[in-house]
Amino acid sequence: MVPDAVNNDPILGCDPGGFPRIVLHNFRTSEILQTPTHMVMLYKFQKRYRTIWTDGRELPKDPQQPAWTTADRLPAEPRWWGYSVGRWVDEYTFVVRTNGFQDDRTWLDNAGLPQSDTTEVEETYHRVDANHLELSIKITDPKLYTRSWVALDRLSLRLQSPNFDIQEMECSPSDQKHYYEIFGSLTGLDTDPAK
Repeated sequence: MVPDAVNNDPILGCDPGGFPRIVLHNFRTSEILQTPTHMVMLYKFQKRYRTIWTDGRELPKDPQQPAWTTADRLPAEPRWWGYSVGRWVDEYTFVVRTNGFQDDRTWLDNAGLPQSDTTEVEETYHRVDANHLELSIKITDPKLYTRSWVALDRLSLRLQSPNFDIQEMECSPSDQKHYYEIFGSLTGLDTDPAK
């Protein structure tokens, strides 16, 4: 394990950790909200959210060039979490495609696999029964990887009660500093010459 002080993990500076990293590693309690035009994924970890458009629009063809989409003239510029569109394939299966990632500052997963501005992610959510969803994720990035690959294959997710309350979780550098003052230095080394 690399000590935080010498680690290049974007999360340690409160930058977004990356997508699909938030699902592949830090997928904690999350909430899905549905409207007639889009879905919103609320992630407990770092209190992040993302919008998935379901109104029939397409992904930007060149998301690295700021432009206006045809649907409601919304901007389609590069983003930390990408630009997502989704559609129902059948009554139980929802497929989300995402492109338009800002740059290579975020990670695909917790191991630090890189992503580029050409990354495309496809998520498939399948309702197995009244209490479970299955999630699969496929990644395509022609700049960094020779072929598409499945990062997650049918992870079973248990659905919570509609009354479930998600507790807050904040990125707080002051709490991290306080933790290290009590439990050790940022490098893990004892720097007190008196000891």
